[in-house]
Amino acid sequence: MLVVQEVPLGAGEVALYRELYAPTSVPVPELGEEPWPAPAGVLAGRRGGELVGWVVFFAGNNDKSQATLQWIMVRQERERITTGYHTTTAASTADVDDLTALASAAARQAQRAGYTHLKWGPAEPGLAEGIATRLNARTVTDEDGFLSYQLAW
Repeated sequence: MLVVQEVPLGAGEVALYRELYAPTSVPVPELGEEPWPAPAGVLAGRRGGELVGWVVFFAGNNDKSQATLQWIMVRQERERITTGYHTTTAASTADVDDLTALASAAARQAQRAGYTHLKWGPAEPGLAEGIATRLNARTVTDEDGFLSYQLAW
């Protein structure tokens, strides 16, 4: 069973990156060099104490009522770190289950924080689409033709 826990902002996410990189021979990169929006929430998922992944949500660039969701799933990210390439392996049912649990918890937390919807874009094969289906999110195509998913409450 996946255990979802809130992670302290700042140092907590840095600790997650260290844990992600620990079993690899790749050193942890310097974090925080590029300006990113300050996260409004970070949630990690663990199974049997082992880190499975985490999600971060933050205020949208143009729409402050929108929380933008991003994630790191450990299996896929370690593959990218060690090979230098993004995974082409389709997400498993377990991957989608885990990310759905994390995204659902993030949606609840974002709603409590005053956001009206959660938005995310396509990423690793099958993950974004899988959680969109599971959470009954709608597919949105913007004026430039870019696809995203939105979950409103």
